[in-house]
Amino acid sequence: MRVLRAQHLGMCFGVRDAIALAFTHGESAPLTILGDLVHNEAVLASLQAKGIAVARNPIDRVRHLVALMRQRFPQSDVRFIDTVCHPTKQRQSAAIDLARQIDVVIVVGGENSNNTRTAWLENSRWKHSHSLRRAVI
Repeated sequence: MRVLRAQHLGMCFGVRDAIALAFTHGESAPLTILGDLVHNEAVLASLQAKGIAVARNPIDRVRHLVALMRQRFPQSDVRFIDTVCHPTKQRQSAAIDLARQIDVVIVVGGENSNNTRTAWLENSRWKHSHSLRRAVI
């Protein structure tokens, strides 16, 4: 058996900027975040305290919801800002490429992590995919 291990590329640095963007836009107009911006409960609470509604959806569902809103309410100002940083998109793409070369994908990560959930969902389209959320090593 040959084991291929994904290269570690670090954490997403764009979350800080996305949170700042949410606070800025939330001050000037009503704001609903459709995606899973952050899984830090304290940050989510501070967004909600400022009147910013947060619905935690995967990016594919967000794109679908935005399209439906634009279709249903063509006169409304529906803005979609993709705040997923380039390194995260690269990791997700690399994971899909890796999944095409192997038989089974095991995704290791936190149960509240959007990156973990996205990696599992994307890879499950290609191979048998398992999510390992808690482990004792």
